Amino acid sequence: MLFFWSGILVYLGLGTLDSTAIFAFSLGAFFGAFLLLFGLSQLGKTLGRKRFFQEQKRVDKLIGLILLGVGLFELLKPIIT
Repeated sequence: MLFFWSGILVYLGLGTLDSTAIFAFSLGAFFGAFLLLFGLSQLGKTLGRKRFFQEQKRVDKLIGLILLGVGLFELLKPIIT
């Protein structure tokens, strides 16, 4: 999350999204997604409901794939355009 907020500060300071801000946003999103998925999986284990944990695992994978896709798109956007 530190990278995410540093990306926001770089964006506000420069007024534009340069490669440093995009990298910070992407890295922050990646670590934030990892922490979110880890937290949700731990919650599922703690509750002890196997069905909840299995359903949450599918949702976690979907969220992770979406965030990974957004992060990759943001990293490749300067190259594409």
